[in-house]
Amino acid sequence: MQFKSLCFVVLALLFTGCSSTYYSAMEKVGVHKRDIMIDRIMDAETSQQAAQ
Repeated sequence: MQFKSLCFVVLALLFTGCSSTYYSAMEKVGVHKRDIMIDRIMDAETSQQAAQ
């Protein structure tokens, strides 16, 4: 049971590190985090409308 918890914590830290690195790289190129989030929200809304 503890092994699963440890794996979950390690994976969570890895994914958090990857996303922060991704956002940092995108900001250096000129794409802000809020723009990425807006695009993701718009994609989710489109997917939900298509599913209906």
